[in-house]
Amino acid sequence: SWIPKDKSNTFLYYNDVAHLFSNVATQMIFPMLLVLTLIVAYLSSLGIRYYQKIHRRADFDTLTQAHSREGGLVRLQSLFSAAKASRFAVSLCFIDVNGLKEINDQLGHAYGDEMIKTAISIMHAEIRQNDFVIRYGGDEFILVLPYIDAVHAESVWKRITDKLDEVNEKENRSYLISLSHGIVDNYVYDGCPLEEMFSLADQKMYAEKQIIKKNFSSLRNPPKT
Repeated sequence: SWIPKDKSNTFLYYNDVAHLFSNVATQMIFPMLLVLTLIVAYLSSLGIRYYQKIHRRADFDTLTQAHSREGGLVRLQSLFSAAKASRFAVSLCFIDVNGLKEINDQLGHAYGDEMIKTAISIMHAEIRQNDFVIRYGGDEFILVLPYIDAVHAESVWKRITDKLDEVNEKENRSYLISLSHGIVDNYVYDGCPLEEMFSLADQKMYAEKQIIKKNFSSLRNPPKT
């Protein structure tokens, strides 16, 4: 603001900044403005943190910390557009949790949630920084693996299943963690719509699941029939 240069405001026209500040700080309005500034800054920080919390809830699944379906598919669509333009590989791994209904029915939903959470936590630990997981449905997930084809993606999957086998062997849980999978990449299915790639990966996953179901129980000590 413009302040007239007269005798009542001479302290505002010193060239010494430290002297100027010391005079301004002694004015009655200064502490009021300071308190008001701090209050506004605090309220703004609360608003930002609340927005970030809401944004994360929308984009991430609370139980597994995987991407939510909506948020994950937005990221995946953007990735596929970039892959098409720059001609780099992207692999999709469609995943289904084996025996979840059996665990929920025999042990309770808390155990089912624990199994899903453990499986996806292991997956997050074994994948690369650019890879990400989407919770596509209740017990269905999509692992997205940029910059590698299906052959190399199978190596990543082998690393994940080896870790799951290690947990099953070393931890005395009342259930066994098992996942079925199907992998496709955009090199083999060049120009294929994303929805069709989901369907193809789902078909591969389902074929594997049918084989696993023949000799598998998710309970460590299944009840005798």
